[in-house]
Amino acid sequence: MELEQIIDEVNIDDQDLSFNKCIIYGFGSFGKSLVDVLKDKNIEVVCIFDKVATGEYEGTQCYNLDNYDYAQYFDIPILIGIHNRDVDVYTVKDDLLKRGFVDVLLPIDYYGYFETFLGWKYWLSSKKYIIDNKLKIFEARNLLQDNFIFDSIINYRLGKYVDFSLLISDLQYHPKSIGKWPEPLFFVDAGGFNGDTVEEIVNLGYVIDTVYGFEPDTKNFIDYCETMKRLNIRAINFPCGIGEDNEIIPFSNDGFDGNYFGEGEIGLPVCSLDNVLTSNPVNLIKMDIEGFEKEALRGANNLLKNNKPCLAISLYHKPEDLWEIPLLIDSICPDTYVYNIFVHTLNTFDSVLYAIPE
Repeated sequence: MELEQIIDEVNIDDQDLSFNKCIIYGFGSFGKSLVDVLKDKNIEVVCIFDKVATGEYEGTQCYNLDNYDYAQYFDIPILIGIHNRDVDVYTVKDDLLKRGFVDVLLPIDYYGYFETFLGWKYWLSSKKYIIDNKLKIFEARNLLQDNFIFDSIINYRLGKYVDFSLLISDLQYHPKSIGKWPEPLFFVDAGGFNGDTVEEIVNLGYVIDTVYGFEPDTKNFIDYCETMKRLNIRAINFPCGIGEDNEIIPFSNDGFDGNYFGEGEIGLPVCSLDNVLTSNPVNLIKMDIEGFEKEALRGANNLLKNNKPCLAISLYHKPEDLWEIPLLIDSICPDTYVYNIFVHTLNTFDSVLYAIPE
């Protein structure tokens, strides 16, 4: 079935969940936030199940699923409270169904109903959000060299089954099918973490001229600098983020799986690439900056137009990144790039847009 037909036939009424009690599977931060939301909505959380953890949260007991007589709960809806790159939610759902549970819901099945209360959870969105953005989605889709992965991500967000084994590619930031990066590399590493991407590039045998590393987290920045020294890389390292301009922005490190720009009480300095790299050659830019990718691209307007560097831009921090980031790049540099999307971990986390100049 064509993607347009799938979107047109989506039934958003199934997000109006009607139950007054449920069970949660997963005792991590996402599962606990789900407990809070359900209790606020006066929905009884009978218990929590997990395969590893046990304990208690806000008066709700968590049991090890393998060591508990759960047959009495088969008819109670069970919500999978796991949303990360490490656990295949389909595998969890299949296991629960095989054990005898009847009504098993994935995060993509119920998030639209609790969205206002759960808040930002990376790429998660309501099905209605996909439908409302249909025109932009197809505009971005038309830019891509191949639509399979893009269509699969949209299908997944609409609640359709997707075989992750057909999606996931190895070598994040270096997928073989897009060819080699230009050499020597003048590399902007935005969201440098501990220098792992630079080390991977070195291990792949690339010749690096200069790395411009941006990492706002103090501990990570120290590790990043140590990695550059160990690798004997010529690097100019910046202990800040990148954005649309030079400014101080709100920053939160309270997210369930990382940091988030644009919210919080911490003031974080960011700079624009156009202001920092005014005449420096750049031929590869990687961005994994916790939802601030669009602002950073707008702040690199002149750099993109003048250098036309290869791009590897994360697409999974916000739902709309999947279509808005390709459209933004094409608006800055029309008819310049060949676009491909690759997924590098489970549940469509670590989805990356690769833009290669023609």
